[in-house]
Amino acid sequence: MIYEELWDLDQAHEGCHVAARTAESTWIPEDADIKLDLQGCASGKRHVDLATRPLFAYVDPAVLRRPTYAALLALLDNYILDPYAPESESPEEEREIHDFLRIVARTPVMQRALVYIREELGHALSEANLQEHLRDLWFQTYTNHYNRRILEDASAFEHVFVGEGRYDPRRGIEALGELSGYHSWVKFYLDESHRRVNYLGYQCGVRHLDHHSAPSSVTLQMLLYYTDLSGTVRAELFKRIGGFFIGTSPAFDIAIGAVAFHESVAGLFEDNRRRIRIHDETYDLVLYRDVREDGSLGDHIRSLYPVFVGDGRADALEEGPAVIRPVRAALRNEGPVVIEEAMPNPDSGKEWIRLRNVSAEAIDLSGWTLRDRMARPAPLGGTIGAGEDIEIEVRRDVEGGMALGNRGGTILLYDRNTLVSAASYGPTRRGEAVRFRP
Repeated sequence: MIYEELWDLDQAHEGCHVAARTAESTWIPEDADIKLDLQGCASGKRHVDLATRPLFAYVDPAVLRRPTYAALLALLDNYILDPYAPESESPEEEREIHDFLRIVARTPVMQRALVYIREELGHALSEANLQEHLRDLWFQTYTNHYNRRILEDASAFEHVFVGEGRYDPRRGIEALGELSGYHSWVKFYLDESHRRVNYLGYQCGVRHLDHHSAPSSVTLQMLLYYTDLSGTVRAELFKRIGGFFIGTSPAFDIAIGAVAFHESVAGLFEDNRRRIRIHDETYDLVLYRDVREDGSLGDHIRSLYPVFVGDGRADALEEGPAVIRPVRAALRNEGPVVIEEAMPNPDSGKEWIRLRNVSAEAIDLSGWTLRDRMARPAPLGGTIGAGEDIEIEVRRDVEGGMALGNRGGTILLYDRNTLVSAASYGPTRRGEAVRFRP
């Protein structure tokens, strides 16, 4: 799918490598560009903070000096979060928008998006008018008519990258409001590093990644302290559920917005959502377009964000009366059959998992299954002798079958409904086998 292709292009150029803190308080890989500290599940309440440390434990300073990031940073201070203040653009701000889009338009990820929009979706978009088209989609202001509410001077860039606040300005610094939009990890990191954002924990009400993997997105709760240009706090804005991709470049965010917009026009979105897959992770990509006064959809992006729908904790998988609920891989790999080694990211050929019978007797594997962190099965069979190894091929061509994630994952071994052994691993290099037992 085009989104996975764009992701890979971004990772090869300006995207970032991400690591999450493991249960052992280590980072895998240790030299990641971004280190996340997810901590606890959020409470759902405005003033209950269950994440005492920042979300971003570390971001390599060199990341923000990359061309598209530096151009984005030059833009961010042109926008104020106050929804009651009209937006205006000075000649200098116009130049910064032009420079940002010029840099983005030349990136491999945007060039691939252009080819897809033109050749696959049939939109007559050329290299010459790409930059102008992106400006219309992302920066052109419009009046949004939604549920009889009118919002003037709205823009996609402001909503997605900066956020919009809703509060009563007459209450001064006591104003408590809500935050909408704000789907940029770069903006969150900058605000967090300047103490303008308080991360309250990841959102348990939304399926979330296993902490042993390197998350490609985060769903969270947060408080944003909106300050005016003088630095005075004007309101405390709460976002109960928010989220964004992690480690993507600004060019990727702009490019997938353009692709999603044209797929929406082509009828590929249903109820403002499109199910996409990026390697081992599944998302609902949510796109809202502006609404005209007559109720029809307009020509601008209103909002864009990912909803992670794969389950790191693994969905309950019903098999008869029993319910299988995989547990954290770190809990045990010590059954009569253990997970000895795995190849999640082969140079060529199939992925595989090696099992070893550490008991003193042969074991019949009929009814046994291997499962990944999303509870997708790989049925086993035959007999494994005492002290013997067997290598299980993981076939990706089996619909709904087990898959090994390149950026980390969980391997679970079941004897029918009983968990026998489990193992977890972090991001892997191509051709690198992961060994779980000495």
